[in-house]
Amino acid sequence: MGLEETVTGDGVLIDSSSGPDSYVQTSTSTRQDGTTATTTVTTYFTETRTTNKWYGLTESAVTGYQTANPTKVAKGSLVYPVTGGWEMEVETKTRTDFYVTVSVRTEPPA
Repeated sequence: MGLEETVTGDGVLIDSSSGPDSYVQTSTSTRQDGTTATTTVTTYFTETRTTNKWYGLTESAVTGYQTANPTKVAKGSLVYPVTGGWEMEVETKTRTDFYVTVSVRTEPPA
């Protein structure tokens, strides 16, 4: 069996995880009357990560895929130096089920 010159199909799913996550953005401003307002925006979401793997590729298949998919995290490695066989892993991350909370805290002038 020869090495594949192009990356085809979905590869083999080797890892998958899903769970809740969040990030916070905070900004502080001072109003004309000297009152300080701190606004906190928290974004919650579900993040799913999958890793797929392809076997028996050529180096040009890996670099061709990376060039054609610059936004994907695609890592190739030479695993069979004698035959020139490469493997490649691609990680995909998706975020869904977003919801946002906003809180504002004010403090009087010092």
